[in-house]
Amino acid sequence: MTMDRVSSGASYSPARRWLHWGMAAFFLAVLCAVEFKDDLPKGHLRHIAMSIHTQLGIGILLLAIPRIALRIRAGRGKEGMRQVWQERAAAVAHGLFYVVMVAMPVLGILAIQTREHEVRFLGMLLPNYFDDDAWLPYALPIKTAHEFIGDAVIGLIGVHWAAVFWHQFIQRDDVLARMRVGN
Repeated sequence: MTMDRVSSGASYSPARRWLHWGMAAFFLAVLCAVEFKDDLPKGHLRHIAMSIHTQLGIGILLLAIPRIALRIRAGRGKEGMRQVWQERAAAVAHGLFYVVMVAMPVLGILAIQTREHEVRFLGMLLPNYFDDDAWLPYALPIKTAHEFIGDAVIGLIGVHWAAVFWHQFIQRDDVLARMRVGN
């Protein structure tokens, strides 16, 4: 098997580490909010849970902007010794995460707006270009896509954690240590 040797031991930049863990916290919180919402009876508390879900989702989109910019500017991190299949799998998984960071919030906003509801972020009204009945037939397919990707994200997070455990306990490299905040 072909293996690529890349210098190990270099930590990710503090900005990349903070954005990574901030994004992880937002993903966890947005998933918890939507799952918690489903257990609530219709009414005020359910509306609050959905509002929290929406605010966090838009927060993910806003965090994605500097995260993607840093990724483009700095490139991929130095990963140590990996087999080619691991490099490819990591590239695909990370690429999917970046797509999800943008697609999920955008689809969520569109799902709300095509049903002729307004979306606010921290009290500010977002522009709505879909506020007439003509867009109503697209509301359900957009919402379905948003929910499908949300379910897929849970699997993607599982794959990400499996890779973390692989690196930590099987390969015994320093990938996890280099992602710690405070390095």
